[in-house]
Amino acid sequence: MPMNAPLLSPAAGRRQRRELLQQIAREQRKQRRQHLVDLRAQIRQARAERHAALEQAKARCRAERLAARERVHALRERVLQELRQAVAAERASARETCSVRLSAARGISDRIARVRAELEADRSFQREIRRIERANAQRMRQARRATAAIHRS
Repeated sequence: MPMNAPLLSPAAGRRQRRELLQQIAREQRKQRRQHLVDLRAQIRQARAERHAALEQAKARCRAERLAARERVHALRERVLQELRQAVAAERASARETCSVRLSAARGISDRIARVRAELEADRSFQREIRRIERANAQRMRQARRATAAIHRS
C-alpha cells in the first residue's frame, strides 16, 4: 500500500466529509439563490414589457378613436353644409318663383283679381317654404342617423 496520502483518523475523516458536504450544500444554495434572482429579473422584465405593450395599445386605440371621431365630425359638418346649401338654393328658387308670380299678379288691372293673384302667390310661396322645411328636417334626421351609424361602427 503506497503511503503517498496521509492516513486520517476516523474522526478527522468524518469531519472532512461533513465539511465537504457542507461546502457542496453551500454551493447548491448559492446557485439556487442566483437562479431565483435571475427568475425574478426575468419576471420583472416580462411585466415591464407587458405594461409597455398595454400602454402602446391603449395609446393606439385612443389615437384611432380620436381620428374616427374627427372623421365623423368632418363628415357630419360636410353633410350639414351641403344640406344648408341645398335649402338655401331651394328657398332662393321659391322666392324667385314667388316674385315672378307677384309681378305677374301686379300686372293685372282688375283690383280684386290682382289681390287674389297676389294672395295665391303668397300662399303658394308659404306652402313651398313649409315643404322645403319638412324636407330639410327629414334630410337632417337621415344625415344624423347616417353619421351616428358611422360613428357607432
